[in-house]
Amino acid sequence: MTSRNYVLTFTTRYATTNDTRTLLTFRKRLQQHLQKSNPRIWRRDMNSSELWNEALYDIAGPNKWTFIAEYKAKPIGHISGGTITRPDEAPATIGVISTMWVEPKHRNRGVGTRLVHDLLYRLTQEGARDITLRTVNGNTEAQRFWAGLGFQPTITVANAEPRRVLEAINRIILQSDKTPGNPTMKMLGLAAGHDEPPEKVLLEEVEDKLARQKTR
Repeated sequence: MTSRNYVLTFTTRYATTNDTRTLLTFRKRLQQHLQKSNPRIWRRDMNSSELWNEALYDIAGPNKWTFIAEYKAKPIGHISGGTITRPDEAPATIGVISTMWVEPKHRNRGVGTRLVHDLLYRLTQEGARDITLRTVNGNTEAQRFWAGLGFQPTITVANAEPRRVLEAINRIILQSDKTPGNPTMKMLGLAAGHDEPPEKVLLEEVEDKLARQKTR
């Protein structure tokens, strides 16, 4: 598989277990890039053995495929993905692009596009009727790339620290009528009539209620 849409010819091929260390290096660079793009994403231990296991699984796992792009026999990028079959959903078989990385100096030269082409060809051969992937907010380069290939957001995944959620709930309660019959108060099971500042009382009661629910 050779592309000539590049200043100098690059090739793509299936990865083998001999490429595990290369894939691990690319995955680490990708993770560092994502953490820089959005400091709010969950962090990974770059020395964890799980990263090695994940790289190996992407190459040799069932229904998983990884392609390597090379220039002058040197790896310059990769893409990993696989298929998932869900008999009770439609489409029953979907393709998942899990990770992709192209070394910065080789970007905007068609490398990423060719990698996507090769993986999607294999996924469709395996019966995939829809392709899904995830991007990180703040990684604008990746978002532009995928949008240019026709990918459109369909589901938003949102994260929040529990404390921030509790503070938001507290503000909503304080803006309402603080009586036992108030719908918001009743829903959360909060009581009125405390001597302490209402902000402190309400937040503590919400935290206490959530803690009790966790232990049930």
